[in-house]
Amino acid sequence: MPRRPKPRELPSRSPRALSHSDLAGIALTDVRLDGASMDDVSLARARIRNASFGDSLLVDVTFQGATIENASFAGATLTDVSFRDARISNVDLQGVAIEDAAITGLTIDGVRVDELLAAHAAAKRAKTAATRARRPQTRRRS
Repeated sequence: MPRRPKPRELPSRSPRALSHSDLAGIALTDVRLDGASMDDVSLARARIRNASFGDSLLVDVTFQGATIENASFAGATLTDVSFRDARISNVDLQGVAIEDAAITGLTIDGVRVDELLAAHAAAKRAKTAATRARRPQTRRRS
């Protein structure tokens, strides 16, 4: 899978740019932040409902402990974000690029993502080990 290019610079004068802001505990309902740029923003413990972050660029944003329902991040790029202990349900993540994310305790539609990824990694290791075990051993000549 080709690696995506680094996120573009945040436009500092954009009307949809937000940086260095602490919005911890905020309730956001029925908001449209499509195409927004956020840098160094805390949405920790936020309650986000019926919101759209489509095609947005989020860098160093924390959603730690947030509840996000009926929202869209479709096409967004998220870099160095934290979803620790966040709860997400009915959220469109189609085409989202996430890099350097903290996801410990993240729950999507009732499923713990960190546990799901750990189970996937274990299954992948087991499959690799089984494949290696089936390969014929070759003897080395002395």
